[in-house]
Amino acid sequence: MKIIKLLILSFFALGMIINSAFAGGKLVIASNASDAAPRQAMEDIVAKFQAANPDIEVVLNTTEHEAFKTAIRTILAADKGPDVATWFAGNRMAGFVSDGLFADVSDVWASEGWGNSMSSTMPSVTFNGKQYAVPFSYYQWGVYYRKDIYDANGISIPKNYGGLGLSMKEQILLTFEFTRASAVYRSRFSTTIGLCSQALLDFGTDKQKEKYLPLMASGKAVGSFALTEPNAGSDALSLETSAIKDGDDYIINGTKKYITNAPYADVFLVMAKTNPNSEGSEAISSFLVDSNLSGIEIGETPKMLGQKGSSSPEVYFQNCRVNKDALLGEKEGGGLKPALRGINHARLHVAGTCVGQAKRLIKESILFANNRIQFNQQISQMPSIQNLISDSYSEMLAAEALTLNAADKFDDGIIPETEISSAKYFASEMVSKVADRSLQIMGGAGYLEDNVITRFYRDTRLFRLFEGTSQIQQRNIARKIIKEI
Repeated sequence: MKIIKLLILSFFALGMIINSAFAGGKLVIASNASDAAPRQAMEDIVAKFQAANPDIEVVLNTTEHEAFKTAIRTILAADKGPDVATWFAGNRMAGFVSDGLFADVSDVWASEGWGNSMSSTMPSVTFNGKQYAVPFSYYQWGVYYRKDIYDANGISIPKNYGGLGLSMKEQILLTFEFTRASAVYRSRFSTTIGLCSQALLDFGTDKQKEKYLPLMASGKAVGSFALTEPNAGSDALSLETSAIKDGDDYIINGTKKYITNAPYADVFLVMAKTNPNSEGSEAISSFLVDSNLSGIEIGETPKMLGQKGSSSPEVYFQNCRVNKDALLGEKEGGGLKPALRGINHARLHVAGTCVGQAKRLIKESILFANNRIQFNQQISQMPSIQNLISDSYSEMLAAEALTLNAADKFDDGIIPETEISSAKYFASEMVSKVADRSLQIMGGAGYLEDNVITRFYRDTRLFRLFEGTSQIQQRNIARKIIKEI
């Protein structure tokens, strides 16, 4: 029954986009499910879908894994435009989804307790004439890319390390696009492109950069940022994880909390105290810790209010021995500067994510309002509904401007911490308001679990918490501008 539910939901997603994306085209659906019940369910749905869309050729392949990969390559070669994403779950099936409907399917997958099998997403967007894939774990799954698709894992990494070397403004414009689909897309590679790679770029040795950055840029290595602890959240200086020198090694002990992508990580950027008896940031050092070392245990993925498909468990370091070469920059006492370098990059990307999510919410609100008839008129023609839409749109434009302004200053060569905090603070508060208004426009339908707005309502709440809470951003902004006057 679980497979059948997934198939039905998947075809519902397909039906939502088919008229705009595939009219007159060919749709290939692949599954290696051989059981009679899911096979029959799939065939029934295909038959109904085909009857409703006679101008679309629907091909159903119930196949083994090699044919499944062939179907994936066929889908990727179709080049159906910037709003089309592909997803696949293990080797069960492949289909098209658009505007983040992957995450709706992922919600069902997670709620049914099927584990992390649905660990791969591949949306794609077009920016400046180039198509960018947003992959995750595709090397493990054996997915083949079209050669002209650029890997979004490399957007922030310089070309000499195999990345794309995009400016911050280009990264933000791209973020506006792919986060219209799902914030989970961003979370799957955000720890690599921002938090880990940027600290490594500015503070790592040449040897460390050459070891990790090309792998990160190509998507072959997932980075995971390990700063937060049970007793050290906003107060990062209170971290308790220790790294005690032992000959040419360091022995790391401690617990990290809310560590995004920990189950999939190839390398952790770990902040630990190398001098536990010292106070202040100079007691803290950063380490590049390969995830395959002994002494690392990943906790269970906690159930979250939103962001289904993202994984942020605890990570336990128990006498984890690393060589001194793992010390970032091969220098003790770097403090929180490497962490803040990655965090400031990530904060601006979060602001961009909030703008992208708000744009999608506004679009969905208008689509619903245009189709909902009450009192013999579209509710979009009612002033009260128009007020909600106009407030959302105006605030979204303001957040977009703040974010692009910070990106421009970033590209000028100096990290504009106050502008970044302002953009992250305003945008994250904005998108929560937009989500609430969007749900209000839908009325009772917005409180049900079968629509995109419900998912966004849950997902957007996190943005006011991570990469620095709204209250931390307010403190940072106020302290800086008070000091300057």
